[in-house]
Amino acid sequence: MSKIVPLPIKSSAIVIKEQEDDIRPSDPVKANQYMLQNMFFKQDETGHPTPYEFTVGLDEFKKHGLGLYLYFKFLEYTIYVFLIMSIIASIVCYFNSTGNGLDAWKNLNLLQKLSVGNQEKIKSSTGTEYTTSDISDFYNNSQTWLSTLTWMDFSYTLIFILFYLAFSYWSNKEIKESMVKEKVPANFSLGVSIQQQQQIKGLREDERDPGKLKGFIEDLGFKVKEVKFAKNYSNTLLLHKQEAELKILIKGEDIKAQFPDCDPAVKQKYMKQLQEIQVERETIIKNIIGKRLRHDEYPTLMAFVIFERIGDKNLFIKEYKANTNYSVFQTFCCGKKVDDKYLFRGNVLKIIPQVDNPSNINWENLEVSSSNRFLRQILVGFGVFCLMIITFFIVFAINVVSKYSPEDCEIRDYTYENTQKWISEATTSSDKTQIQQCFCMNLSLTTLYADYFNYCTDIVYQYTGIQALQIVSAFVILIVNSLLQLLIKSIVIFERYQSLSKKLSGTLTKLFISLFVNTALITLILKANIYGFKLSYYLSSPIPPLQSAQQKEVFPSDFNREWYAVVGAAYVNTWIINIFSPYFVDFVLYPIRNWFRKREALTAKIQRDLNRLSVGPEFNLDLYYANLLNTIFVTLFYSSLIPLMLPLGFFALVMHFLVQKFLLLKYYRKPPSYDEALHDSVFTLLPYSIILHILVAIWTYGHPYIFPSSSDALVENGGLLDVSKDSIWIRISNSSQLSILGVLFVIILVIKYFLINPLSYLVKLCFDSEAVVVDFAQEETYDQIYDQISSIQLATYEIRENENYKDLVYSLDSDQRSPTQRKSEEERVPLQDI
Repeated sequence: MSKIVPLPIKSSAIVIKEQEDDIRPSDPVKANQYMLQNMFFKQDETGHPTPYEFTVGLDEFKKHGLGLYLYFKFLEYTIYVFLIMSIIASIVCYFNSTGNGLDAWKNLNLLQKLSVGNQEKIKSSTGTEYTTSDISDFYNNSQTWLSTLTWMDFSYTLIFILFYLAFSYWSNKEIKESMVKEKVPANFSLGVSIQQQQQIKGLREDERDPGKLKGFIEDLGFKVKEVKFAKNYSNTLLLHKQEAELKILIKGEDIKAQFPDCDPAVKQKYMKQLQEIQVERETIIKNIIGKRLRHDEYPTLMAFVIFERIGDKNLFIKEYKANTNYSVFQTFCCGKKVDDKYLFRGNVLKIIPQVDNPSNINWENLEVSSSNRFLRQILVGFGVFCLMIITFFIVFAINVVSKYSPEDCEIRDYTYENTQKWISEATTSSDKTQIQQCFCMNLSLTTLYADYFNYCTDIVYQYTGIQALQIVSAFVILIVNSLLQLLIKSIVIFERYQSLSKKLSGTLTKLFISLFVNTALITLILKANIYGFKLSYYLSSPIPPLQSAQQKEVFPSDFNREWYAVVGAAYVNTWIINIFSPYFVDFVLYPIRNWFRKREALTAKIQRDLNRLSVGPEFNLDLYYANLLNTIFVTLFYSSLIPLMLPLGFFALVMHFLVQKFLLLKYYRKPPSYDEALHDSVFTLLPYSIILHILVAIWTYGHPYIFPSSSDALVENGGLLDVSKDSIWIRISNSSQLSILGVLFVIILVIKYFLINPLSYLVKLCFDSEAVVVDFAQEETYDQIYDQISSIQLATYEIRENENYKDLVYSLDSDQRSPTQRKSEEERVPLQDI
């Protein structure tokens, strides 16, 4: 059992003293202490922070927040599932490799040769045209392969569906159990506001003493550790934070002025920024607040209550719900009455059973109303949509420029002898040049460079340039995605989420959608030709140069064999680079970034800079979740077309897991204690990957040129095949197993989200009478585990102890004290506060 210690609550004087320490000349000893407190370390038997071994189990991550633990567990189990799916897909790849459907194209990569497009093609018994018997034989053979492929696809799709359902159940169970078992502040805590006449008014603005609310709850028989108030800063908190930060920077520049390499212009820049912020702050104070206030004088918004035991919290919630008008619905439906004993100063407390951990709260955003935040989300959503339109056309233009071939080439047997014959028969020089180009373009790279370099000199350079441009375009798409991520992360701040987890959750959704569109959909749209409708050609109509560049482009008819040869080649480079590069780049650049950071630390003049450089960067959980989702979505989206995508996706996930775990343990700073918000967002999006996969699979296995629906679905037309039967319904029925599986999965989702969840909420709301059993003798108190919690994360809702807000009190209160008072309070540390 941990050592019992009182919960330290720092006064303004101590906070001010700490800030003075931050702007003193740098001290490596203090920087090392800061590093031990803020890196992702564990405590050894003596209580000293030490780094984790790479082999540490994921259960250890629970101590650092449920959100981080669920992320790595989801990634781990997804790897296992993808391994099983990859084994099944490998069998499909083997079946596809035995075909000859793409023999007419040269320079095919492995993904294309193992694709569905390489399935056995129809053979002519006469050599000139296709007989009824040829078509019938092709239909019978294709049906055998179709049955095999669809059942294989059905198998690994079902496995992923079962994984989704099982992990959803397991994670929900983990979330519920963590509320009782995990020793994090949020599980001991709840939020409180006041409900007056069925409308949430918030705690009374004149409420200044948290002790009154604490005494009220304790009088009901529940032990409370602390009560802390959140304040309504009237949108001035961010300005106060910026002001305090600039004051610290200015004082730091005063220290740096002692060194010869100090630039005085830097201080002048900070002074100008400080004046601008102070003018804006004073305007708000004058127009809204009326006068300057100390921190504790601001209106109270809500309270955070930490109970001594989790059992105290659960019993209090249970008893309070049973004895008050907890909601309008309960009053109408359940006939609940208010007991005067539970009125705090004549009002009913509005209980918020689950709150965020202290380090996860955006304090300046608590005052933003739901309606205001909703309007902000609409504006941000529109802004992100505009950004995606811009990036769409950038990527779109890159793909148009990096065409697969410089000319349209007729599909035929380009041997050297045939080429010479066709050239001699051609009537114009342009036709002769085109035939020669097509011959050279259909040679393998080895043959081209070894045997036909002189014959194809111009084409060699042109061909090599096109191939290089395709690779460069993939990297450009990667850069565009990276820039879009930075822009999205910047504008999402405007939405003003109440917690870091909710902010990251909103960022995650926008990041993922942008990644998926740029990585998976643009290349598909670029070559789409659905029943003669060329979407790419019509989308480029506002930009004439782009539209004219596509006049000679090949637009394969949805997923026919030409699609695998043309679009598959263009897509492979983009997918591999965009999926693997983020993890590879992070791992390769890690030692370089680490070296530069340590080198810069050697020149740090003040403690604040040295502290910052002694720890690694933030662990961007939203970005890593978005990349993980993108890998899953893209892999499943194209796995029916190119089954080798599943093994490649498996290796990408393995790299993702190993790199992120290694960097978290060895490089990144300790992340905030994330809750389950990010996980919930991911599992809201994940079902769409299954639905999209099934839709693409149905369309793939229903293509009449590869898997005709009947022996009379194809007809001979002068040595060519025409489709006589093709419709959406025929394609759906062609792969009935997947169609039924898709319908069943959608029904499961509808039942879950529109029947089970609402009914569970109503039952819990009105008929939740299960007794809460708590063994207080066995349950540890918050005092007893405080050391353990504080070694991992912030253990109090005291805003003065939050690393990101610790300048706040100093900034607010310093203007309210005389110079004599300031000096006295900075030097005096009350004994009762130690």
